[in-house]
Amino acid sequence: DTVEEGNEGKEGVGLDLSEKHLTWFSFKTITANEDDKQIGEGISVIGAEEDYTDLYNEGADNRFFSTLLASGVGPIYEYYFPYKGRQGFTKYEYYLNNRDECIESERQSLEKEMGGLTVEGFIEKLRSEGKLNSLVEKARDNGWSDPSVTVDTITAQILLEGITDKEYKGYENSDEYSDKDDWTIDEIGEDGYPNRFRTSGFSLKDGNMLPQFANRDDNRNWTGINEEGTIALKKELLNGHGVLAHFEADTSIPGEISANNYLNLDTWAHYTYEDKRSNHVVSIVGWDDNYSKDNFNEEHRPPGDGAWIAKNSWGSETDYVTNDNGRPIGNGEWGLVDENGKHTGYFYISYYDKSLLDAESIVLSTSLGRDDGFYAMQYDYLTSDYKYDVSRTEELKTANIFTFEDGLDAEIQSVSTKTANENAHVKFQIYLLDEDSTDPTDGTLVKELSEDFEYKGYHRVDLDEPIYITYGQRLAVVATETNTDKEGNNVYEMSVNAMNDYDSAIRAGIKFYGKSVVNPGESFIYTDGRWQDWSDIKYDFTKEELPDDVDDMEVDNFSVKVFLVSATLFDNNTSIPNNDDATQKTVKVKPPKTEDGLLRILDIIVELLIK
Repeated sequence: DTVEEGNEGKEGVGLDLSEKHLTWFSFKTITANEDDKQIGEGISVIGAEEDYTDLYNEGADNRFFSTLLASGVGPIYEYYFPYKGRQGFTKYEYYLNNRDECIESERQSLEKEMGGLTVEGFIEKLRSEGKLNSLVEKARDNGWSDPSVTVDTITAQILLEGITDKEYKGYENSDEYSDKDDWTIDEIGEDGYPNRFRTSGFSLKDGNMLPQFANRDDNRNWTGINEEGTIALKKELLNGHGVLAHFEADTSIPGEISANNYLNLDTWAHYTYEDKRSNHVVSIVGWDDNYSKDNFNEEHRPPGDGAWIAKNSWGSETDYVTNDNGRPIGNGEWGLVDENGKHTGYFYISYYDKSLLDAESIVLSTSLGRDDGFYAMQYDYLTSDYKYDVSRTEELKTANIFTFEDGLDAEIQSVSTKTANENAHVKFQIYLLDEDSTDPTDGTLVKELSEDFEYKGYHRVDLDEPIYITYGQRLAVVATETNTDKEGNNVYEMSVNAMNDYDSAIRAGIKFYGKSVVNPGESFIYTDGRWQDWSDIKYDFTKEELPDDVDDMEVDNFSVKVFLVSATLFDNNTSIPNNDDATQKTVKVKPPKTEDGLLRILDIIVELLIK
């Protein structure tokens, strides 16, 4: 990942960004305090309603995170939302302070495993069957009870206390923060502002979805390396952009044995030799065309030389952080060793790996990082877990209509969209609309700009000159994406986010599901020679594109956005927050809401005086 524009020389160096903020708000739906027009929209994790720690434990997809970043949210420095519970307890510290709760949790866990039978009932059942002595012996052997405990004196409480004490004693020197602590993030911060809409001055410029690593048949089975994907990934790395990629990992913690023999633990060379769905995301940071195939496990060697150099998110002994007690977090003994014999978390993945897919580079910009924040006008908070990209020879356009409802005048700084394919040409048109305008082009065209995008995905373009607007102004942004298909025909393209709804996710065994909110008058599509409201036709339009029942899919608004800054009499400097300065303010990402203009101006005056 790279920060561009105004942050030269700091590319990926010394940045400690909050994984907690990124994860929490990627999987929390929109509330009334965040955007009262899109309440309930976003991604949810099945099971997180009862246990919100599932948000952190279920893994994810880099597309979920790039969707959040595309909305102007994050990343934000670790200082503000550190990766720990509210009390900051390690597992052992939590146990010392909450022993009774841990014992009760152990009870619930055991009784769930026993199908609802209580621990007391289990003990009495064994007693009546003459099998209780084996439980007492097991308790003694495992250190769950005092040696003096007998068949006659053992109780459910003694057993639960013993199991719990033994379990947590094993964490006495552990660096793990407790998952029983409160890991929620307050919806509203101490300053009265939604915690979702914060960043540390960075905003997404490009979320580049690169061509796939491999060619695959109709059954999604690997048939060979896709050279186009290889070239694109190398090009992004040469541009200084780290690349996220999915693959099938067969170990999940340091010291675990490779169950499927994908990973050679002597050379740290990984090769998924069978068609498998990915289960992990890592950063690709380099490559070696001459890396010998003989470095991989002898039983399953790839057909040729060459490997990507990847960095895991865990296992390093050299680049970890410490908890409040000074103990290291996230270190371990995994990956290639450095000159000092320390594991680094780096490893090799064969070019021929059959599970590698969905590479994406994230490019951040500081062009919107003003001290008083910026506005993000948008309707699309749902990510895309389903490929819904349309290509047609007939003219096709997408547009969103917005109303600026903040109490201050503003300047349009950027517009963005999501492209459907590589090498897309996008023409943006900005219209100022009257109150009675009926379609996105029924107004005054004030700006037209075009941009070519090498890769598909989210892309934001800064205007060469800002456009001044006032309170209550209606405006529209039209995005026309054109391309050339494989036959050389000129085509029009569009992309929209879609995801399984709750019922279809349950049937498919998927942990994530989506909810979209598409209101009349928000998104419009130009098709069949006329503008139509997307809320009226989105399901009819998509029936031809989605192979499954479209009623099982949540289809969102178009990813056409506008980014603005306040137009005030005061100087507002674009500044990059200092990661070492714990007093540095965060930057607010403000969805425009109706407020009294005078009160807003007074707020700004107060903030400036405080500074």
